[in-house]
Amino acid sequence: MNKIESKTKQIFYFSLIIFSILLQAGSGICGKYAAMTIQEASPFITLTNIYYLLSLVFLVLQAIVWQQALIHYPLSYAYPFISLVNFVI
Repeated sequence: MNKIESKTKQIFYFSLIIFSILLQAGSGICGKYAAMTIQEASPFITLTNIYYLLSLVFLVLQAIVWQQALIHYPLSYAYPFISLVNFVI
C-alpha cells in the first residue's frame, strides 16, 4: 500500500510541472490574442482586454503551481521542462 501511495504522490508532483507548463503556454497564447484584438494602444483598453486579463490570471496561477513543484523537485530537474513551453505555443 505504501508503494502505491508513493507512486501516486510522484505522479501528482510531476503533474504540477506539466500544469505549470500548460499555464505558461496559455498565458503566452492569450497574450498573442490580446495583441491581435487591441485596436488602439491605450492603457485602459489594454487593461480591460479579456485576453490580457486571462494572460495575467494564467501567470499568477503558474507562479503558484511552479512554487509547489519546486518544493518537491530541485530546480535543476524541473527547469528544463519549461523549455517545452516554446513547443506548446
